[in-house]
Amino acid sequence: MAYEYLLMMQQQHMESGCQSVILASAPTSSLLIQDESKRLYRELAGFSEEEEDDDDDPASKEQHSEAFRQTHECRLAQTPLALMDALAQAGGPTSWRGIQAISDYKATQPITNMPSLVLVGEYDFCTVPCIEGWSDLIVDPAPQQKMLTICSHYGMLEDERTSIRNGHFGVLATTRSKVKYSKPSYHSNGTYYEYV
Repeated sequence: MAYEYLLMMQQQHMESGCQSVILASAPTSSLLIQDESKRLYRELAGFSEEEEDDDDDPASKEQHSEAFRQTHECRLAQTPLALMDALAQAGGPTSWRGIQAISDYKATQPITNMPSLVLVGEYDFCTVPCIEGWSDLIVDPAPQQKMLTICSHYGMLEDERTSIRNGHFGVLATTRSKVKYSKPSYHSNGTYYEYV
């Protein structure tokens, strides 16, 4: 939503009022994140490339789904109260939230002059390939992409101290002066990922 808002404001030649943007576990393409989620599920369930990934046995399906949740959604033994509360407050039909609400979404147009930080969890189902495209879509001379170690999709809740110190609150302001205006190569698209 933040990207779409900034894009709309840019297209209307209006000031957004935003000084920077932080995207946490946000894919550039809903189809890509669906494919990555299916791949990760298949790996957890032990399905080979050739096997059908139909879990006919309800107990097996429940076991695989719970393993996926604990590995790729939230790695904490107890779901954080803030997450339970947010999900409970979501309200409305389920078609208004989740991947089904954006089933064919793909970010395609660049936004310019916006300091950016893209966060992803090390075990996130929104994998690195799902976020790599932001470096091409958010034109920033010093884009930052950070991987939250030992975290999954809700990394900002799984490791609040690291997220607050290095993620959501103040990272653009505190690290901007240290960033060189280049993109050291780490991943295939030339984006540098700093592990925190």
